Amino acid sequence: MRLSARLVIPALCLVVFTDLMGFGIILPLLPYAADTFGGSPSMIGLLFAAYSIAQLVSAPLLGRASDRFGRKPVLLLALSGSVLSALFMANATSLSGLLVARVVAGACGGSIAVAHAFAADLAPPERRTHSLGMLGAAVGLGFVAGPAIGAMLAHQGLSGAGIVSACVAAAALCLAAAALPDAPGIGAVRQHVHQQKAVHRTAPAAPRVLLVAAFCTTAAFCAMEATLALLGADRYGFGPQALGWMLAAAGVAMAAAQGALAAPLAARFGTRTVATAGALVLGTGLACLPLLPAWGTVTALMVASIGQGLLAPALSTLVADAAPDRTGAAMGAVQSAMALARAGAPAVAGITYDLRPLLPYLSALILAVVAAACIRALPGRAGRSDEPVAKAICP
Repeated sequence: MRLSARLVIPALCLVVFTDLMGFGIILPLLPYAADTFGGSPSMIGLLFAAYSIAQLVSAPLLGRASDRFGRKPVLLLALSGSVLSALFMANATSLSGLLVARVVAGACGGSIAVAHAFAADLAPPERRTHSLGMLGAAVGLGFVAGPAIGAMLAHQGLSGAGIVSACVAAAALCLAAAALPDAPGIGAVRQHVHQQKAVHRTAPAAPRVLLVAAFCTTAAFCAMEATLALLGADRYGFGPQALGWMLAAAGVAMAAAQGALAAPLAARFGTRTVATAGALVLGTGLACLPLLPAWGTVTALMVASIGQGLLAPALSTLVADAAPDRTGAAMGAVQSAMALARAGAPAVAGITYDLRPLLPYLSALILAVVAAACIRALPGRAGRSDEPVAKAICP
């Protein structure tokens, strides 16, 4: 099956959505399965951290491999690993089995970096933010749909949910194999690389500051995720149902910002401006979250999610533009920085929350401001991704 150029990005988004939905099916059942096997709270925390630690290692490796061997083969390899991790989870009979499954899942989680590099290759520069925004929306919606399906499958236990997850992951693998091109626009990408190398040699610091920005904003958002349930229960009496609805609404707001707002705003104001504004909106929303009444908290969470939705595709576009000849490696490095933040930020947020509930949210504001400053520190031409150069990348 060969798709026209304008359908390849939607097909890639569908692949990523399906893969992340399959992964998310497991999440609601994992803590209860670990408890059944006699796992302590610290062991349950380790199970969740294992994913991020494995992704921290694998994402740069998969990204570099995709630069060398092509996006599709590496993406198919990672998706195959997703199927295996779900099957391991379905057949786990001990905590060690669950841990192995989580490590395999995290190692395959680097597929997100490969998918972002794939989208950057497929899209002409003036539509790159739009394509990466669609991909980010697919990731967000996958994380919304997966846990919802997992909740509905709770009566089947981890074994039944794992089988469903494996089937969904297999569907993503088959879709990628059938619908995605083998080497999309490679000639045009190489031509664009040669045209832009001289420009990017003058900006060696760009990847480093973008890594700092990715780490800071991810840590800020993870600090909220780790403490929101505590804040909701302590301040407003929120239970699991209320928290679930809040997170679902936040996921929809984030997906809408990524898919519908980021690209038009980048075309109007520039990618770097949108990324900077997204970081500041994220920080403002998080800082206001513990200071407002219940309805205001929900509003602040939506604002923070919109900020994250604006930031994510714009930041990915800046990364792709900063490293046109090694996009996979750059995307992998960003995913690794984000995985590092996801591994460490929840623990730090929990400690600071015990000291004072406001601290994680004020810290999130500081991190967001640091991220915005890093983005603004990019060299002069960075962030001008919406200029119509090398339009022939996607014929």
